[in-house]
Amino acid sequence: MERQSDPGSINLRDLLDHLGRNPLLRNFRLALYRQGEYLEPARRTAFENCSRQPNQDVSSCGSSCHQVRESTFQKVLASGRPLVFLSPCGTLNLAIPFTIPETSAYCLLAEALPPADLADRLGGAPAPFIAPDLAKAKSIATCIHQQIPGLLRQDLRLANTEKTASRLRTLVDISAEMDLLATEGEIVDLLKESLIILFDLSSLVIVTGDPAASGFILQQSSSWPKTEASPSARKVAEFLRQNPCGKSVSLGEEVNLFFPGKVCHGALAIPLVASGQPLGLVVLPEATLPAGDLSLLELLCVKAASRLHILKLERERLEASAFATRMVTMVSALAQLRQQEEVYRNIVEMSAELLHATCGSLMMLDEKGEFLRIESAKGMNQPLARSLSIKLGTGIAGRVAKNGFPLVVNDIEKDSRLATPNRPRFKTKSFISVPIRIKDRTVGVLNLSDKEDQGIFTENDLHILTSFTAQIAIVLDRAASMERADLLEKLAATDALTGLYNRRFFDERLDSELSRSIRHSLSFSIMLLDLDNFKNYNDLCGHIAGDSALKKVASLLKSSGRDIDVVARFGGEEFIILLPDTSKKEAVLVAERVRHAVESHPFPQEARLPGGQLTTSIGLATFPDDGDFAQALIKAADTALYQAKENGRNRTVPFTRKQAHDNVVFL
Repeated sequence: MERQSDPGSINLRDLLDHLGRNPLLRNFRLALYRQGEYLEPARRTAFENCSRQPNQDVSSCGSSCHQVRESTFQKVLASGRPLVFLSPCGTLNLAIPFTIPETSAYCLLAEALPPADLADRLGGAPAPFIAPDLAKAKSIATCIHQQIPGLLRQDLRLANTEKTASRLRTLVDISAEMDLLATEGEIVDLLKESLIILFDLSSLVIVTGDPAASGFILQQSSSWPKTEASPSARKVAEFLRQNPCGKSVSLGEEVNLFFPGKVCHGALAIPLVASGQPLGLVVLPEATLPAGDLSLLELLCVKAASRLHILKLERERLEASAFATRMVTMVSALAQLRQQEEVYRNIVEMSAELLHATCGSLMMLDEKGEFLRIESAKGMNQPLARSLSIKLGTGIAGRVAKNGFPLVVNDIEKDSRLATPNRPRFKTKSFISVPIRIKDRTVGVLNLSDKEDQGIFTENDLHILTSFTAQIAIVLDRAASMERADLLEKLAATDALTGLYNRRFFDERLDSELSRSIRHSLSFSIMLLDLDNFKNYNDLCGHIAGDSALKKVASLLKSSGRDIDVVARFGGEEFIILLPDTSKKEAVLVAERVRHAVESHPFPQEARLPGGQLTTSIGLATFPDDGDFAQALIKAADTALYQAKENGRNRTVPFTRKQAHDNVVFL
């Protein structure tokens, strides 16, 4: 297919416009003819419907008008002289030949306007029919014939050069503006507006999208009849594959195959291509453009395609980055979970979210590796799901678990691997089933079905889910190990009565925090607490009430501290708290919050105690000011606690060197 354009540097549309402003041709409508086709004002002739005079016998008009014009054109092109003739309909016509150097011969056709059209052009009432003045018409034809060479030599070429230069400057400005646009819609809108204004187009259509996708986005000018039908994705994609270079292509009525519901006799089609990637298509219905205009138009389309391609790459990069971040976030969230049941439930929810599925299940092999059992499900009754079990090698999931290969099915009833009726509880016939493997061992199967848009699962979905299951297999193995280890660790590290950490665990954390603070030149503090008059409380209220009070104090300590603080039972009614990254001044604030929490809490029968309340005394010590090893810090805190007791109890006392001196003297 050839490009639809006119040779030479002369813009034929500009030539027609210039001639149309000539007073001699005011009462005529104009077109250009070359080698059997009309070039302006449109691709198809503007004279297909003859202009009939009043009371004209329509039987006299048919193909005869066209034949008379054709034969007349051939005569004037051969002779090089203008000719005046009457068509079979009685219409006065001027045929004026001219030649554009280094191209070909043309003929200007000037058809006298009928009275009604003449009245419209003159803006007045319909004029009476006037018989044609052949002598005057010949004079007009001769005069125009003499003027055209001058137009071609100077005026039009100069005007065309200036017009092209102006358009180039405008294209530079548009290109700069396009670089600032951030969305595909903004680029398409600017391209559409620029093409219509710069090249005086009556209509255009811009189609954008990915040929691999299921559809395209269509934008069209208001002058082309609207249709609700989407462009034919297959036809557009096929055209883009056949024309990968971004050059304009002349189309006939086959352009209608692109747009169901449209009627078009022909068009120019310019592929939007960048870096070999098809991005869309610009279609100019019924358009003819000079070579210069067409080159500028293609240049603008290339710029738009380049910007669209950049946005596409940025979008893909952001999507890939977002997906990777999303995957990392999901796996990290799973890794934080301690209970297997939570891990199972989150795996199903996360995988369904990744693939936009409404149903799914996680099936795990039992310890003997003989049966798959549903550990968590989405879109199913949970108790019913957990009651189901599948023998390894049977059913879809059983086969996937046995052979270790994933399965993506578009239609369960048509897939030759299955060919089984769809189950009633599923809305669609497409599903995906992926084995979960740890090293060379299959431990379970993840199943998803019923996409939110009721579409099918794709190979890209399989890639996503396979990447996800590769990560969750590690999480599952870790979760099982951690659940077993957590139980043992909890038993070894916690106080049986209060649930707080025990003295052994606290000593380990204190040593660890000491090493960390030395390495990074940090400070930390410890708080040693003792319940005031607690022996009296036990004696008065009994050991059961005493144990209950200890549990409540433990709860108050945990809720009053921070997540990073380590709260432990030090022994009897004594508690100790490690405050990482905490100065002495900050530690006093924390200690006062803890002391107030115990003081303000109502304990049963505490009114019988001295002072009428169960309270606590607190001693503080801070690294490195009050000690540079663990036992020195504990001793300093104990000294400060002793001072708090001596000063009247129910108070916070930070360690000072004076206390140490007094303690030595006292001892």
